Amino acid sequence: MLQELIAEDRRRIYELEQQLLDIERGASGSHVQVSDVYLGLGEMGDRLEDLNTMANKEPKGRRDDMRRRILHLRTSHSHVRTNLDNLVRNTT
Repeated sequence: MLQELIAEDRRRIYELEQQLLDIERGASGSHVQVSDVYLGLGEMGDRLEDLNTMANKEPKGRRDDMRRRILHLRTSHSHVRTNLDNLVRNTT
């Protein structure tokens, strides 16, 4: 189950990255707002905390692997948030 949640969150991070790219490019036809991406990032941050709690309950052999996967998601999450913050700062 934890692996499925991690895979789902990996897809969600990808979607957030694509939304950010749409905003950066000013893609016509895209109705994505900066606030939508911030909302998605906030929800993702909460989910990452939940995943970490779940990973701590895994058997030792799987725990380290799950923590590594969650760390990768956290890194991607941080990257998207930093890029979005920079975009907002540079457009105001």
